[in-house]
Amino acid sequence: MPCYQIMTLSLSMKALNRNLLEEAIKSTGLHYERIGDNFILDNMEIRAGSDTAIVQTGYEGQLNQIKRSYSEHIVRQVTRKKQWNGQWKKTKNGMKATIDRH
Repeated sequence: MPCYQIMTLSLSMKALNRNLLEEAIKSTGLHYERIGDNFILDNMEIRAGSDTAIVQTGYEGQLNQIKRSYSEHIVRQVTRKKQWNGQWKKTKNGMKATIDRH
């Protein structure tokens, strides 16, 4: 019988673009390994194929950091694709975008 337990949470992680998810993880500076559609980090596993993340209790903040970074990458991709003008400002919670669609 083990003398300790590692408590984990299973959370939703919707990421349709695996390459942008990988860029988002890289931009956070967290160490990871990609195996197929799965991203293995020190304290979590993101299963992009099933849209879930298994996170050790206490490390949810790292997953939120990855989610924010992924959202920023998606917005940047859409603004480039649609040729919109985007201005970015750094805030304490990440980047804030102002998009001009004209």
